[in-house]
Amino acid sequence: MGKYGLPLIDLWPQTIPLLESPGVNKLERSTGLGTPSSSLLGPNVDTLYGFALFDISASDLIVTVPEVDPSRYWSFAFFDPYVTAFLGPA
Repeated sequence: MGKYGLPLIDLWPQTIPLLESPGVNKLERSTGLGTPSSSLLGPNVDTLYGFALFDISASDLIVTVPEVDPSRYWSFAFFDPYVTAFLGPA
């Protein structure tokens, strides 16, 4: 399998809960700040996180970001199944 299958294996345990709730094409938002025991790698302790699995097998998908207070920092990053960012902050 080598290095090519490892990202898929690493991502799988985090994918299952997203498939079950909230489901595909729906955003799952955290309700609390990150802590040292969070499952994220190096979470920021003053950041709220959200995750979604998008199914684009049948058609394109438009993701609309709601208006955010201009004094706040926010970003959206998009990753493929190999955890390669293909769209997001530079």
